Amino acid sequence: MRRNLRYVPVAFIFHAFVASASQLPTDTEIRAAYCLAPMQTVVMQSNLNAAIAEKTPSMSAAKKAEAARDVRAATTDLEKLNAYLRPRFIYMVDSEDLAYTVAMNDAVQRGRNAVQELSTPGDHSGTRSKMNVCFRLDWLPF
Repeated sequence: MRRNLRYVPVAFIFHAFVASASQLPTDTEIRAAYCLAPMQTVVMQSNLNAAIAEKTPSMSAAKKAEAARDVRAATTDLEKLNAYLRPRFIYMVDSEDLAYTVAMNDAVQRGRNAVQELSTPGDHSGTRSKMNVCFRLDWLPF
């Protein structure tokens, strides 16, 4: 018993150092990283829809204007998301905080996987409900 007590202070100091060195992302940071791929997809799809609307002579002017508004709204939302994520991604690159980097990269990858899942046939109601939070950015702090 006495032999094992020698290692307790060393283990405690090591644990305190590791705990103070790494920082996990907040829920908002994880959500923003997850939403990056879905928002990029919405912007691409909006641009495609607007281009099709412009090239379709039978499309009404109101529909063309609506498509242009959708592009502006989606682009603005993506810019807000990028403005929030940019300093966090710079932190990932500049720091050696592996826990933070892994968690953020995992969230980005889950967002990409969700977008890919929606392109396959099947019932994706769970994925769609998770993604709905990405299209109303009122949870961002600004």
